[in-house]
Amino acid sequence: MKKLAIIGCGGIGSDIVSRVARKCHVEEKENIRFVILDTNANDLSTIKKLGPGLISIQTSSTQSVLDYLHNDNDAMENWFPNNAILYPKTVSEGAGQVRAISRLALNTTIKSSEIQKLYKAIDELFLKDGFELKHALRVVIVSSAAGGTGSGIAMIIGMLVRKYLQDHYREKSALIRGNGCSPYTHIHSQNHYRVKNNVGDCSCHHSYHSVVCRSLTAYK
Repeated sequence: MKKLAIIGCGGIGSDIVSRVARKCHVEEKENIRFVILDTNANDLSTIKKLGPGLISIQTSSTQSVLDYLHNDNDAMENWFPNNAILYPKTVSEGAGQVRAISRLALNTTIKSSEIQKLYKAIDELFLKDGFELKHALRVVIVSSAAGGTGSGIAMIIGMLVRKYLQDHYREKSALIRGNGCSPYTHIHSQNHYRVKNNVGDCSCHHSYHSVVCRSLTAYK
């Protein structure tokens, strides 16, 4: 049977992956790995309790944005917004619709042992039952495309997974796909991530969505 890795980025992406995991039969889960990544520690903990079998990666700590920047010269000098309002924010409380914060947190996570959980999940699928995978590994990355943690890290996670596969399984094939939820997902969602349905919120999320789409286009 073909193997599948489903990776949820951010609150919305992690919640969707959790829902999918709960609907899968036990025998199906043998060939699937569910990985979720988020900066918001509370949301991540809640989602993990609802979806047993999830591999969770918290991409943040209780340090402030400024603390992170002091340890990431590239971010400080080249791409993180020069905005003093963001500096005191505690990253473990979530990105707060600021994609740069989630990217900053992920940079530190990549350098730590936490990211090994993602690599281990991939290894388990390739070497399941002691035999190398014969069919192409399928990887699906799920996130929102309307600002926040998912929007800030989904594309980076995709490139990270691709590089890991090239470095360790060069002779094997893999298909990586992304699923970015539009602002309508936020507006009509029936869970605790629901956005209030008013003109201001709709306009805000559509603006984030437009920026994310332009960013994706730039990487083509």
